[in-house]
Amino acid sequence: MSKDMLSSLKDFITNLNEKNKKIDDTLKTTKVIEKKLHDLSQFNDNREEGESLKKYHANSEYKKVIDRLRLENATIRELKEERGDLRVLLQDYHNTLEVVMKKHRQIEDGVAVANEVLHDLDVYEDANRDKDKKMARLEYENQVLYGLLFNTFKRKKLLKKCLKKPLNGNFNSNDTVVDEASTHSELFNDSFVQNNDTTSEDETLNLSSQSGYDSDDSIQTVIYRNDESNK
Repeated sequence: MSKDMLSSLKDFITNLNEKNKKIDDTLKTTKVIEKKLHDLSQFNDNREEGESLKKYHANSEYKKVIDRLRLENATIRELKEERGDLRVLLQDYHNTLEVVMKKHRQIEDGVAVANEVLHDLDVYEDANRDKDKKMARLEYENQVLYGLLFNTFKRKKLLKKCLKKPLNGNFNSNDTVVDEASTHSELFNDSFVQNNDTTSEDETLNLSSQSGYDSDDSIQTVIYRNDESNK
């Protein structure tokens, strides 16, 4: 809409310029006519010359000249009035154009600020999404690592119980052996826990390799037998 308004204002200003040019041409013609009137006034002042000219020219021709000059003077007055009205109208259109352009610049500034705010919001939302993904991944890794640590501790505790059974029911003996039957039985009873944790351990190893952790799920057990009687 503003473009149409600017286009119409431009056309109107062009028309005004053309009319001003025509008015200038008319004023030039008016000056010529005024000069002629001045000459005629001088002609009237000089009675002798006027009488001779009046006798020389016919009365009808003299009246025609006077009527034509009067008509031209009336036209000049009308053109002057129209020119004044056009100047006032042109000034009004200039003021309106300034207001429209000011409003247009304000709208453009507002749109630019809104675009910057939207861009900042998009950047902020992207950063929040990345943080949420990272937090979810870290929470998942912590849960898996905690499960692996708990299961490892549980297996170590079970192995220690199996390895520290007293020999021949003597609690004061320095010899410690492994009751293989009991050990295998308890390990068999605990096998379902290890099978259920296999998937968790594999995921933990994968996460550890991706995040830079060193993992070692192997449990090395050394059985010491204190055989002082053989020494």
